[in-house]
Amino acid sequence: MGSATMTKEEARATIEAELFALKLRKRMALPEKIAFCESAHRRWVFQSETDRLRDILQWAVTWQSLWLPDKLASVNRSMSPLLPLRRGVRTDLAR
Repeated sequence: MGSATMTKEEARATIEAELFALKLRKRMALPEKIAFCESAHRRWVFQSETDRLRDILQWAVTWQSLWLPDKLASVNRSMSPLLPLRRGVRTDLAR
């Protein structure tokens, strides 16, 4: 596993699949993220114009920002007051 050279796109898809498989409920703390990235760096070989470890770290950060809620955003949503809706007030913003 991981011995053949992959394209950068294949490597990114593999890293993202591994992140999904972890079934994370919150963002990884920095030590966890570093451990994940270093492990992936040892296992997966792909061509990179910069540095493979840097690429993997960037993919993990991007994946987390897309798929896992930010703590601050979650707190803001949970603290927003629930206001009763008036009749005739449009609640959808899509037009």
